[in-house]
Amino acid sequence: MKQTNSLISLLKQIQIHSKSLTGDTFAYDNLMNDLKHIHLRLKTNMYAESDYEKRDIFDVPRRTEEFLRYFSGYDEQGEFWASILKPLITTKTKTILDVCPGWAPKIELGLWKLRFKGTTHLVDYNPSSLSSIESYLKMIGSDLKLVNHNDNFFYLKSLPQMDLIVGNHIVDDLLLHEYCEKSQVMITSLYESENAMLKATEEILKLGMIDQKVFADSVSQVIISLMKQNSYIVLSQYKGLFERTHRLTEWSNFVGEIFRHIESNLLKAELNNQIDQAVSDLSDKQKEKLIEKNLIVMQMI
Repeated sequence: MKQTNSLISLLKQIQIHSKSLTGDTFAYDNLMNDLKHIHLRLKTNMYAESDYEKRDIFDVPRRTEEFLRYFSGYDEQGEFWASILKPLITTKTKTILDVCPGWAPKIELGLWKLRFKGTTHLVDYNPSSLSSIESYLKMIGSDLKLVNHNDNFFYLKSLPQMDLIVGNHIVDDLLLHEYCEKSQVMITSLYESENAMLKATEEILKLGMIDQKVFADSVSQVIISLMKQNSYIVLSQYKGLFERTHRLTEWSNFVGEIFRHIESNLLKAELNNQIDQAVSDLSDKQKEKLIEKNLIVMQMI
């Protein structure tokens, strides 16, 4: 009740002082922009992660709490991937490929938790993301053996066939890379700016730049070429924070359809569905989270 009264009092003060902006269109637009962002953060529960407007204020406890939340989130992802991959990794598993890992070592944390002793190959077009993963793992004392490939996924030349291929939320990343290739845009610019990312998703949808089936066929062909007898492929797709925050339903549906095309292609290539084996070690909490994800787990026989 006290929190509600404080909030109502503050909103009344904002209403009173906003009257001083009458006739000042620029100031009014700035205020409205701030309030819209506050409303968006409320709707999407983003205030559970950070106090956005105070990020430039010296406050050690708050900043530490925020960092710990991020690290805890990465650790939770690592636990999830460890549980998914544990039933699939045996003493015969020597090579694992992580496709488009991005800046956070989600799958790598899972492999570290499993004490994987083989070689983990990372493929990402952005060298800074590969460096970020290496730095994070070094910080926590990981002995995971990494081999980085700063390459275009669609034109891989030096990779051998793998025992296990893993991709977390990769369809978006591959789509955005294709968009950058066609539009001659630096891919890092999309991940550094919300506006640039929104523009990219809108143009992909509205301009018909990418044929979903053709794109899915290309992804599937590369995946199959990197597999060998008894190897596994594990892919996940879900609505990320960016999609949820900006309510990008059309984009999520577009990506989801490509993911289903990939799944269909892999089944047509006579890969066996092994999802029951992969989810056997999940906790009840992890199984609840799995409802929010689309997951492919298949084996080449």
